[in-house]
Amino acid sequence: DPNSGSSAMLEVARSLGELLKKGWKPSRTIIFGSWDAEEFGLIGSTEWVEENSERLSKNAVAYLNVDVAVNGTNFGVSGVPSLMAFAHGVMADVTDPKTGKSIFESWVSRQKAEKANTAKVGDTEFQIGSLGSGSDYTPFLQHIGVPSLDMGFNGPYGVYHSVYDSFYWMEKFGDPNFTYHATLAKIWGLMVMRLSNEALLPFDYSNYGRQAEKFVDSISRDAKENELDLNLSELKKAASDFRQTAEQYQERLNRERLAANNLKIVNETLLKTERAFIDPQGLNLRPWYRHVVYAPGIYAGYEAEVFPALQEAINSKNISQARLAASQAKSALERAKATLLFNANP
Repeated sequence: DPNSGSSAMLEVARSLGELLKKGWKPSRTIIFGSWDAEEFGLIGSTEWVEENSERLSKNAVAYLNVDVAVNGTNFGVSGVPSLMAFAHGVMADVTDPKTGKSIFESWVSRQKAEKANTAKVGDTEFQIGSLGSGSDYTPFLQHIGVPSLDMGFNGPYGVYHSVYDSFYWMEKFGDPNFTYHATLAKIWGLMVMRLSNEALLPFDYSNYGRQAEKFVDSISRDAKENELDLNLSELKKAASDFRQTAEQYQERLNRERLAANNLKIVNETLLKTERAFIDPQGLNLRPWYRHVVYAPGIYAGYEAEVFPALQEAINSKNISQARLAASQAKSALERAKATLLFNANP
């Protein structure tokens, strides 16, 4: 932590450099960032994002974060729901050194095993994790709304943040042949190449809509359990409307071939949809966090909270703040829906 991530990033940069020498060129700008002072409050990445917020808000397609690249053999990925299908596609094209199957197949097998003894057995969708905080994706996603992914190979990591977290430990115990470092670099490199070269940005907001509905249903149950007189019918409708609009939009994208002039408009729409979840006023008690759907829980450390302002108001049984937060969440979902409807016929 974080040298395994740095080494993987350098390998991705080296590989892309070799491709450049052979004539390959990305269609979109690729920026490699190595951030100072992460342990002191994400200072490096936060200052850079704040300094470049206007340019990033207008143009940034995605942010791919790797902090600890390897501390085990199990691949894990978290991010926004719109990038889930994209992540799955890349995972399906890289081989897992341990199983010989694809990274995606191994990941699904672990998901099934982990769900076998939980209430989520009936959930056939294998979702990537949600982003809370604790690494440098935080300012990109939660301050300015850049779609983000965070990934790495995970496992038991008893030397974390100790003097034993060293090259010697990695060479002898963590990843003796550096096989998993190379595999992570393949995944990361493929993601970079596809995001920088695919004519149509690989975002799918239909999954975002389905997840939003599930989140709202879960929050509604929490409100009842806390015996709050909170009417969330308008929020539920906003989530349902966004899901339906996103599904219809994605169906058209899957069905129709886009002319060059329409392609630019569609890509701008896909970029702006994630930005629609940003509220300039920010969340209650912590205005720097402006993403209405995702933030670290105010009392949960790094763990993600979904619709955080609303969830936290319900947990504290603050009915007036819960109503304000529900209205804020409803407005964000309506903005996202309106963004897709503005270009309803790609």
